[in-house]
Amino acid sequence: MRAKMIIQLLQQMESICHHQGTDNGQSLVCCSLEKHKNQPPPKKPCGQQLTFITPKILSTVEDFTIKGEFPWTAIIYVKNTANEWTFCGTGALISPRAILTAHHKCQNFRKSPDHFKVVMTGDEVRHNVGENAENQRNVIEIIKHPDYYSATKVFDAALLILDREFSSDVVNTICLPSDDTNENSGRCLVSGWGTTAEFQGVVKLKKIRVPLVPFEKCQTSLRTTKELGQYFQLNKCFICAGGEDGMDACLGDGGNPLMCPTPNGDGYYHAGIVSWGVQCGKKGIPGVYVSTRKIKGWITDELSRINLAF
Repeated sequence: MRAKMIIQLLQQMESICHHQGTDNGQSLVCCSLEKHKNQPPPKKPCGQQLTFITPKILSTVEDFTIKGEFPWTAIIYVKNTANEWTFCGTGALISPRAILTAHHKCQNFRKSPDHFKVVMTGDEVRHNVGENAENQRNVIEIIKHPDYYSATKVFDAALLILDREFSSDVVNTICLPSDDTNENSGRCLVSGWGTTAEFQGVVKLKKIRVPLVPFEKCQTSLRTTKELGQYFQLNKCFICAGGEDGMDACLGDGGNPLMCPTPNGDGYYHAGIVSWGVQCGKKGIPGVYVSTRKIKGWITDELSRINLAF
């Protein structure tokens, strides 16, 4: 019985090894997979985490992530005047060669693309340029949303096109939202390497879970702030989340995705781009995100224009 099971297993591997085992009383030997070792790993469904355990999500506690929890998180670096690579912002891998981020995070987008690099490791620790060449990519094109306006940050979005794909077994893309995505209720996740992310000398990715806030309620809340005032008009390109005391994206977190669970609960989709807010974690004042659903047409048009899969 045991030998028969081994034969069946080897037969199942035939399409990989191109060799079939037999049971003739001698030892059964599997063929070498040498010629397959350099092939890219099979494509994973978007939005799926790559952890060996189910991450624990706490709604009232800011917490560090674990390796593989958000494998689409991309670290963006820019070359400064001293010719050094410095942390610029964060984005999300939405296609093997495309990063979605906030336009405002890297005002140096006015520089040429070769002033930027993207690092992705699937890790919770923020790695730097030069640590591992296999984990970094060059930016060859920067596509800014045509309706971006710096004074109000409307359509605060940009796509970074990479010189080659990220296709390792520790990296994955995040899904784009469906056209009928609910943007008014539920809880979603946001993470970042912002000002509160340093822990014992290491910059680690932190996460929080925040409630989605209906558009009109968000606008009303923002009008209570002295910074914006009672006549403030929130642009329809935005959605809101948060408003709980001490639980918010903050300085340095711009460009990160607002990640909501997919309807079947087996992954996450990109609901919004961390854009701006009034202070950080102020009770009753939500954070403001660019709605990914409302710029999805622009994203898909641009990726189709340059023949990128998503």
